[in-house]
Amino acid sequence: MNNDTKVPKGLKLQEAIQRMEYLDLHPDAITCFKEEGRIPLSLGSDEELYGVKKDNVERIAAFEKKHNALVYYVIFTPTTIGDMESYLFVSDYQDEWGSDWDDIHEGYALSWVNNLTYPECSEFGTISFERTDAGTLRRVG
Repeated sequence: MNNDTKVPKGLKLQEAIQRMEYLDLHPDAITCFKEEGRIPLSLGSDEELYGVKKDNVERIAAFEKKHNALVYYVIFTPTTIGDMESYLFVSDYQDEWGSDWDDIHEGYALSWVNNLTYPECSEFGTISFERTDAGTLRRVG
């Protein structure tokens, strides 16, 4: 794909919704994302689902603008090396979406891991996750 070519946001939105549906996320999370543009947030081991708050929205918007990506889910995880927000996103590289699906089928996802405690340690990485009975995602690795 030519780096000058941008995938339209509407196409990324369709892709994000397909991923959310495949992950069998809580229907309210999908509806709020689809109809209101609210990104769902799960808090570590807590099975409740929240919409991202204003400070999250600002960080996510900066990431999306910098990488021309669309974030569709955030997993908050407190760790010994800082509080982390893992952004599951649809990239601007449509030719990589097949690989993304392969990973999702295996319980992995390329994400931007935003270290809130030590921002200089934030990076792209593959995380593993599991779905909870409540229809949320929990990071497990």
